Amino acid sequence: MEKCNFCLQRIISGEDKAESEGRSVKDGEVVTACMQVCPTNAITFGRLDDPESDVSKLARNARGYTLLEDLG
Repeated sequence: MEKCNFCLQRIISGEDKAESEGRSVKDGEVVTACMQVCPTNAITFGRLDDPESDVSKLARNARGYTLLEDLG
């Protein structure tokens, strides 16, 4: 965890692909390594400001919780 860079190369690649196609990054299009190998899909990243995104729906779920929320 301490050395995690949130798979910056995967994120940039996804952003570049979307930009070259003239669109924004789709929900679930960028998958980090930890998301890919997690058998229970317990790790989710995405746009909280998009009410239709998976991560936004999970954040509204009473069973969910966040880590490092104080960091924004």
